[in-house]
Amino acid sequence: MDRPVITRFAPSPTGLLHLGHAYAAKVAHDLARHSGGKMILRIDDIDHTRCRDIFTAQIFNDLDWLGLNWYGSAIDAQSGRNAPRQSQRMPAYQAALKTLQDQGACLSLLS
Repeated sequence: MDRPVITRFAPSPTGLLHLGHAYAAKVAHDLARHSGGKMILRIDDIDHTRCRDIFTAQIFNDLDWLGLNWYGSAIDAQSGRNAPRQSQRMPAYQAALKTLQDQGACLSLLS
């Protein structure tokens, strides 16, 4: 590869990771690492009815156990690790949806 590759692993914290998650995370991590790039971990937590903080903490533990590091990981005083969360982007998604609605490009499904 000529340039660094940026990959992403975006699990939903709705339960424990399974072997498929571990495989996907390792492939994303190794592809990025071998190209001199980075893997981004984003917690896909927009299903507020099923997502649980305990599963987020376990995702961090599992990735640590697998020896996988991600770009932007930071020490968080409460959980020990941290990553961006999909729910943090909701204002941007709502603004984009409003722009499309104002242009007549789509109907609101969120109202």
